[in-house]
Amino acid sequence: MDRMIRVPVFLINLAIALFLGVLALALWLQGRATRFAGLDVPAITMPDETRLAVGVTAAVLAGLSLVLALAVVLPRRRSSMIALNSAQGGAVMIPAANVEQSVAEDVRSLSSVTAATAHAAQEKNGIAIDLSVVLRHEAELPAAVEQITSRVESALSTRYGTTIARKPRIEVRYAAATREEQRGEVKSPVTG
Repeated sequence: MDRMIRVPVFLINLAIALFLGVLALALWLQGRATRFAGLDVPAITMPDETRLAVGVTAAVLAGLSLVLALAVVLPRRRSSMIALNSAQGGAVMIPAANVEQSVAEDVRSLSSVTAATAHAAQEKNGIAIDLSVVLRHEAELPAAVEQITSRVESALSTRYGTTIARKPRIEVRYAAATREEQRGEVKSPVTG
């Protein structure tokens, strides 16, 4: 659901929940006292059984409206399966975790990368990949990003026969240099 629609739906459900909650509270207080927190509670003339039924109904509807309001704004769980078009024309379903694991392994195999995790999601025109990588401290960012992007594109193409929906979003951190590297004793060239 689009954000332009979700916000008003959330606010309407929240307003309904608030109104019904106040109504239920007023009906409950009517039987308890005529003054609450210094405010006069107006008299509602109805039998106790009716007041109880209306109050409970209002409370239940308030709770339901609040749950609906939260359901509109809370993020949806992503699908755990990704559909791939097969060469024969059908669709093949594979777990997203398998794609994530294989892409992360391919990226970790690069010499400039020390750690990588991947997130895969189905999109209309392919698979979208988001990565979190840790680069060696001496890695050059532009070259490393180019290698990672190329590796992800080729992995999806060769292993799964699909294309990447967009360039991967990559969160990059650098690893700390080892003591030997800090002293200049070890020279480790970064090659892809």
